[in-house]
Amino acid sequence: MTGGCRECQNLEYDLFLVFLDVARKSILLGWLSSYLKKRHLLRSYEHPVVVGAGRDALRYYEGGRSVYVYAELLMGEYDRLLSKNCILKWDDNGVNLTPEERERVFKVVCDYLNKKKIKWKFAIPLTPEEKKNEPQRIRDLMNKSGAKWRMGGHIDKRDIT
Repeated sequence: MTGGCRECQNLEYDLFLVFLDVARKSILLGWLSSYLKKRHLLRSYEHPVVVGAGRDALRYYEGGRSVYVYAELLMGEYDRLLSKNCILKWDDNGVNLTPEERERVFKVVCDYLNKKKIKWKFAIPLTPEEKKNEPQRIRDLMNKSGAKWRMGGHIDKRDIT
């Protein structure tokens, strides 16, 4: 600690203790995350494992490897939106899943969502014409809702009238 008044020394010591506490928790959470991933990988040799992976994804484990399956979070009638035409790659080697593997992954993920009573649906892929008109359609929806369009498509809640 540096020299100076007693209050400054106490403050520095308190900040140091807070830093140690945060570092300890960070190390503990990192260890816990690593432990859980290893446990899921080991269990995946017996049977496929599906777990939540953040807000917009699920992680599917099979045979000691895993893949992220994006499941967009929704509000309203459905809770999740799955896209069958997204790119799926195994995390261990970066190889794309075969069509048979993709079907198996989606079947297990859908069974998992049904078991957890999560309402979901598959996204309807856009036709080439719809893809071309998508930016204009988004702008039309934004204008209709009364929100101001921001560059990059980001909307601030303060902009909604």
